Amino acid sequence: MAKTRRAYKGAPVSTTTTSPIASSGTTTFGISDYTGWPYGADPYSVVVEPGTANEEKILVVRAGATDTTVSVFSTPSVAANRGYDDTTAVAHNSGATVYPVFTATDADEANELASTLTTKGDIMVHDATSFARRSIGSDDQVLIADAAQSTGMKWGSVDTAQLAAGAVETATIADGNVTTAKLADDAVTSAKLAAGAVDTTELADAAVETAKIADNAVTLAKIDSSYTGTLPGGVKYYAKRTTDLALSGTEANVFSSNVTMESDRLYKISATGRFDGSNVRYEHSSNPDTNLDSSQYRLHIYVAGSEIGMGGTQVFADSVEEQVTIFAYTTGNSGSVNVTIKASAAGSGTGDLLCTASRPAYVIVEDIGAA
Repeated sequence: MAKTRRAYKGAPVSTTTTSPIASSGTTTFGISDYTGWPYGADPYSVVVEPGTANEEKILVVRAGATDTTVSVFSTPSVAANRGYDDTTAVAHNSGATVYPVFTATDADEANELASTLTTKGDIMVHDATSFARRSIGSDDQVLIADAAQSTGMKWGSVDTAQLAAGAVETATIADGNVTTAKLADDAVTSAKLAAGAVDTTELADAAVETAKIADNAVTLAKIDSSYTGTLPGGVKYYAKRTTDLALSGTEANVFSSNVTMESDRLYKISATGRFDGSNVRYEHSSNPDTNLDSSQYRLHIYVAGSEIGMGGTQVFADSVEEQVTIFAYTTGNSGSVNVTIKASAAGSGTGDLLCTASRPAYVIVEDIGAA
């Protein structure tokens, strides 16, 4: 049967009843003295007329410390708690001897609890009626609630379906707990990684090597234009432009970024772009092949605010496209150094720096070697 927590006191007095107790139907009776008797919500056993033919044990409760009224415990029923502990419910006259007693039922439940656990790792559980032993599970298993089990639980492994969304995150994983030895081959794929989840700070030195990179997996399109580390071939910085830039006599920025440099290294800065001469004007209509005005197109290289290189072309005919490529060298710069590429148009006409996805403008900063 289900177990009930019972109350005990060390020195309850033997007293007498102040009201009769019928063989059935009586729910309360009075006592002359309550000194040392338990009280509260937990029940306890009393014996009435001990040592006589009418001896009966009853499971009772007494609400308050000074109450002289004792109630028959009603769980599971009053009738079930009369004739308790292998006695029989009988009638008792007022004035019958009564006092709290420790019963065989109390001792049996304590022994049941003590004898249930037998083996290392056992835990105490309860089924619908009594104590039960749950033996230890296998290594790395956890207790899982399972209504289909007689004790409502079982040992098992936790799979992804049993984890609430967001239950496991980086803050709940101790440093070093997830190692490569704990990951199945190919368990982590790019589809399982959030965008930006793995950056250079999370990669151990030399962790990424050529043997781990698929052929053609790394392309210029996959390299961040703001990257300032050393790229293959000594490239320190790379960027491209795919949108047109309208030009006039004022220099306009094509690219601008900070690049990490060392003062004892030599760097080559290259830039290339395609110019459009659609707005060139003819000044001499009587002789269109001579004395034509022109537009001059130029690319400029600036390092730390100073121009270190300039080159361009001069267009003499309408709608002529010209490709301009320039480069310059620099050294003696240290730390985060600004590199800016500018473009300009001068002369009688104007035009655009033409930049498309198939024919973009580029800038490359290369580490050539020791200066």
